[in-house]
Amino acid sequence: NVDNLVPDDQPHVDIPKPYKEFTIENLSGYTMEYTLKWIVIENSFVTDHFQYKVTSNHGGLNTDFITAPKENGILGEKIVIAPGQTQEYRIDFRLYGINDNQNIDQSRIFKATIDIEV
Repeated sequence: NVDNLVPDDQPHVDIPKPYKEFTIENLSGYTMEYTLKWIVIENSFVTDHFQYKVTSNHGGLNTDFITAPKENGILGEKIVIAPGQTQEYRIDFRLYGINDNQNIDQSRIFKATIDIEV
């Protein structure tokens, strides 16, 4: 949970930088491909300004900031992981600032999980 998340364009405000981390490890002796899927439990944001960015290492998925999903969907597919390798992921979240009133997105909720499909 992140309380008091404010748009990222607010001057002189210590803006919370929420993120989640996870790892994927290939314990097999084979190169594998996998898909990451969003399982959205709730997204009550009205605008498209609540966004996420994925960063990872060792050939994992990397994205720029993208609007958080409103429903289940593909985060990334055909991601390759070598035998014995571990990929570390970080998903950063932000409320993109538009230099205007964004009260419509106050007190909104985003709850989701990530499914890994081999």
